[in-house]
Amino acid sequence: MLKSGKYEELQTQIDILDIKINNTKGNISEILLKYGYKNAKEFYTELFKAREEKTRYEEDYKDWLEQCINKQFDASNCNSIFNKKEMRSNDISR
Repeated sequence: MLKSGKYEELQTQIDILDIKINNTKGNISEILLKYGYKNAKEFYTELFKAREEKTRYEEDYKDWLEQCINKQFDASNCNSIFNKKEMRSNDISR
């Protein structure tokens, strides 16, 4: 068993940590509200959607790069071809 002095010291440390945790939770809620989220669940839902989209983008980019390599183009050549097509589509839309 712990001696009463040691027990009280540890309990004080626990109480201080509990206060810090509660303050941090409050600060997180305030930050989320400041940026337009109703609660942490809404924020995390949005975060996970963004991560999924980023992963899909990276996979699509990897596939595109592999296609360029398979066609014996280097990535910079593919970029210039892509940019030319993009410029043509911009000209058409004007």
